Amino acid sequence: MVDYEYITDTGILLEKVGCLGIKEVDEYNKRYFANLKNALEKYHVKNTAMLNPQELDRYYELHGLTELILKVTDSCNFRCKYCVYSEHYPHSVGYGKEKMDEDTAYKAIDYYLRGIRKQKKYIFDKKPYIAFYGGEPLLNFDVIRRAIEYTQTNYSDLDVEFTITTNGSALDNTYISDFLKEHNVIICISLDGYSENHDRNRKTQDNSDTYVKLMAIIKKYFINYPRIYSLCCIDYKTDLLELYRYYMENDRMNCGMIPHLLRISLINDVGTDYYKQFSSAEKYTFINQFQTLENKYIELACKGNHDWFLDLLIGQELIRIYDRPKFITSNGYYCMNGCCLPGDKVYVLPDGRFGICEKVTVKEFDIGNVNTGINYDEIIALINNINTLMYEKCSKCELFTACSICYSHCISWDKLGISTDTCEHRKYNFRHKIEVIQKILQKCPEFFNDRIKESATAAFQLNLMNKKLGT
Repeated sequence: MVDYEYITDTGILLEKVGCLGIKEVDEYNKRYFANLKNALEKYHVKNTAMLNPQELDRYYELHGLTELILKVTDSCNFRCKYCVYSEHYPHSVGYGKEKMDEDTAYKAIDYYLRGIRKQKKYIFDKKPYIAFYGGEPLLNFDVIRRAIEYTQTNYSDLDVEFTITTNGSALDNTYISDFLKEHNVIICISLDGYSENHDRNRKTQDNSDTYVKLMAIIKKYFINYPRIYSLCCIDYKTDLLELYRYYMENDRMNCGMIPHLLRISLINDVGTDYYKQFSSAEKYTFINQFQTLENKYIELACKGNHDWFLDLLIGQELIRIYDRPKFITSNGYYCMNGCCLPGDKVYVLPDGRFGICEKVTVKEFDIGNVNTGINYDEIIALINNINTLMYEKCSKCELFTACSICYSHCISWDKLGISTDTCEHRKYNFRHKIEVIQKILQKCPEFFNDRIKESATAAFQLNLMNKKLGT
């Protein structure tokens, strides 16, 4: 294996000749790296520029408004054991009974789509997305229905896409299911793969299993609906080999009944005691199985091949690292990683307050409301705060420009929920993934470039298909 050095400031990777053990070459390498860092210093801004509301307003006009997310209720009829609202996540908000009313939804839609109309002066093909989120959003279906009808009546020229993330239980209703299908809503159902894995964590309030009922709903209402997908969560008790077999045999991608798998997520490990329940043996088995599938991914990739499940489980993170930004500046917003800007998404809580995004569950992070819009002073304070936290904790880290740490890792205004062990694990994983990438590139140099091109082509074709379908 060739030895490489990762240059933190610029994000580039250089081959080290010094691994040959020749003292003179090793000294030359050290001088070369030092000179290169100095030469490229101008491309990396280490200090955060002074921000002002005018700069932020211009940023949002050109780059923001990626999505409107309406958290239409805090309520949920499930009690999933890994939910961020559960007792395992003491720093986050808990379950509630609050529901968004239609007036709040209309105001949020107006704010977002008027902004989209302004943005279309600069970005002609801008695609607006409105997502419904919870809790379990279908517990407030009336507001969802009215929001969709209001949007299609008042903003028919904008070709808005609607999505919903649901546990699926309320879809056992002809009126609700037919409405979502008639309006071409993208439905994302939480389904944790094979029945034992799903039922282990995804329970109703009375602790009942949910897999069999969910399968019956899919078969009854959505067997021929193309815009339904599944989202899968895993932890150390998940049998990854069984999960792989399950989707390879049952996913629609392989001519099965299960809605196509869109995402595989490891349960959130920030600010939680959730992982204390697992034994060392369970963790070891999980890692072993992951390595087995990773080896299969590498074997396929070295021959220029791939399969969609391993692309989700393993390939997406490799591509993120392979396609990482290089020679980047902070643009005055962040002195380190690629953390997105608060307000990129317009995330609306049931009472009309704006949060940072659906992944940030700490109460203090409010950045405006449906009546007054985005509060630039709050966002400037948040940016300065996250920069300070990251600089104190991360500035000496080799991954400070490559790590995915962001506001979702905050457990309070002034604290990141990242432990030393977590950081070391991230560093190890990054170095390992760099080795995997290099191993594949030595055998198939264009593999990752081809995957990136395929993703772009698939996204274009999906958009084209949606237009042909009139969605």
